Amino acid sequence: MKILIISHKNIFNPLDGGSLASKKIYLDLKKEYLTDVICLNNKNINSHEKTVLKVNTSFNLKKLIHSFISNKSYQAERFFSKKICNKIIKIINTEKYDHILFEGVFPAVYLEPIKKKCNCKMIIKTHNIEHEIWKNLQNNTSNLFKKSIYIFIKRQIKKWEEYICKKADFICCISKSDIPYFSKKINKNVKLLPVSFLIKKKKKNTDFSIFHLGSMDWEPNIEGVNWFINNVWCKFEKNNFSIYCYLAGKNMPNNIKNKSTRKLIIEGTIENATNYMYNKSVMIVPIFSGSGIRIKILEGMALGIPIISTSKGAQGIPYTNGENILIADNALSFYNVIKKIYSEPILFKKISEGGRDLIQKEFSSEIVIKKWNNLINS
Repeated sequence: MKILIISHKNIFNPLDGGSLASKKIYLDLKKEYLTDVICLNNKNINSHEKTVLKVNTSFNLKKLIHSFISNKSYQAERFFSKKICNKIIKIINTEKYDHILFEGVFPAVYLEPIKKKCNCKMIIKTHNIEHEIWKNLQNNTSNLFKKSIYIFIKRQIKKWEEYICKKADFICCISKSDIPYFSKKINKNVKLLPVSFLIKKKKKNTDFSIFHLGSMDWEPNIEGVNWFINNVWCKFEKNNFSIYCYLAGKNMPNNIKNKSTRKLIIEGTIENATNYMYNKSVMIVPIFSGSGIRIKILEGMALGIPIISTSKGAQGIPYTNGENILIADNALSFYNVIKKIYSEPILFKKISEGGRDLIQKEFSSEIVIKKWNNLINS
């Protein structure tokens, strides 16, 4: 069996959860099958294991106008190039792949032309319900200008999401919570294909700290980090707790960077996420908009890092509150839970070990390969 993965992100130097999830499935499938990957990217990627097709994703008025009159959203349309499409088709027909795995609905902008020219099965792996993210953002803002933009993007993506998923031979989701939506809307047997993680030994830290690590050009992260600083962290600053908070991620907005204090350390791009996380105590995930599954939570659990998250942030993970994660949905409970895990080493150890156990049970490579075989043989 030969598999080609097509991603619209750089999966070999993953700087966000989506690209890390794509890298994980590539490494898992490669253990069992001949697997290649194409990264659609506008930057150079240093890796001998990939084909990079450079796409100009800068603003294009023609593509924006075309998105109004077609089933495509602008978010998908900006990745399309006729020249690149022909290159992909040539590669597929030369290598004779059996399955094409699109990492999300945006690279699937190439699905229809490939299907016309190539004899292989088309699979879309959804990382989330894309339009739900914009729906949440729309509901969470009182700014009428932002709300109107979110409504427009939501409608475009929803239309594209439903259209292109119906064209695929198979749909798989990395989050169990997304399956009912796609099963109902697409009217297909949608399968679960989780992300795998290896349990790793975490260093012991003498200084207690909390941290958030995520792509800061993603609106739900911006929304959540601002909420945390303004509503939760301010209480720690006021009461002068001996806790340090680290916030990091690519494209960190200047208005967040400017909120940095002695105990609130705000950074930009982190080249090695694992090394960064090793030196911290507790991960916080203050997310109120979104869909799918937070890959960083799984990555943290695999390292034995206790997680404090909102219900929305932990969505899609088969967690048990108080056993393998701590859930807090408002500012006061978030503040109190951080204080509690700071002052109770037994609770810290319980959540740390519970998270590791969850990863081992639900997110191993063996489970991923088994579910992949069930998918293509269904």
